[in-house]
Amino acid sequence: QMFRNTWPDIKIVIGASGPIIDNRVKLQADYWVTGFADRSLVALLDYITGRINDLDIESNNGIPVLHSDRHYLVKNMDDIETQWKAEDRVLSYQPLPLEVSRGCIFRCAFCAFPFLGKKNYEYIRSSASIARELRRNYELFGTYRYTLSDDTFNDSWEKLDRLRAAIDLAGLDRFEFVGYIKPEILATNPGMSHALTDMGLRGAHLGIESFNSRSRQAIGKGMNIDRILDVTEELRSSGVGMHATFITGLPGETIDECYATNDWLCQHTNSHFQSWGW
Repeated sequence: QMFRNTWPDIKIVIGASGPIIDNRVKLQADYWVTGFADRSLVALLDYITGRINDLDIESNNGIPVLHSDRHYLVKNMDDIETQWKAEDRVLSYQPLPLEVSRGCIFRCAFCAFPFLGKKNYEYIRSSASIARELRRNYELFGTYRYTLSDDTFNDSWEKLDRLRAAIDLAGLDRFEFVGYIKPEILATNPGMSHALTDMGLRGAHLGIESFNSRSRQAIGKGMNIDRILDVTEELRSSGVGMHATFITGLPGETIDECYATNDWLCQHTNSHFQSWGW
């Protein structure tokens, strides 16, 4: 409302999915953009500034909505290389975001991310495209550290192989990264943990959710927690720093069990997780 009163000519655009946006915020917006907005936001800016005359718009309670993943889908992942410029003045040790792919092959019961249940080899960038980005960043800033923005980086060997090939193509002699790693996949793929650390994995975010078997089954993560902890111990012994996330209030789990899990985490920070959140 303050923006409306002070700068009435400014267009207000909101993003994100519907359930998390308060209706009062929606009513203040001129446009609402959902999903991956690589193409839709550019189209909206072109429309507002008069460069184009048409938009694929739907109405939601009178608010124009651009559904990016419906009308402005990115079909070729190589089209979305991030191109930093010299004036961005990134320091060599600062990690830059890197998107190897998008979407997730899983459908965990609590998750509402877009592109859930994609096929293993959908929406993955080519090694050549990734290599161009890595080389350009190295030449501009000396960058060798990255935060992978993939929902699940290790969902297939294909993605690991493509990133490995990209590092080689870019001619980098040093590469480090952190990212979201699914431990269940490590447990069923012998050698993947070593492949990740050999490639340069230095930190991992793992969605553990619960130590309770019934709760894990209820959300689609039925693997026994002991197998998960074996994997995390292996990663930690390789020097990978790890952050875990947990969910309270899951079916079949009591608050006392959550406290017991937290106590276990406090007692095993050296061998497993250095930080965690509930």
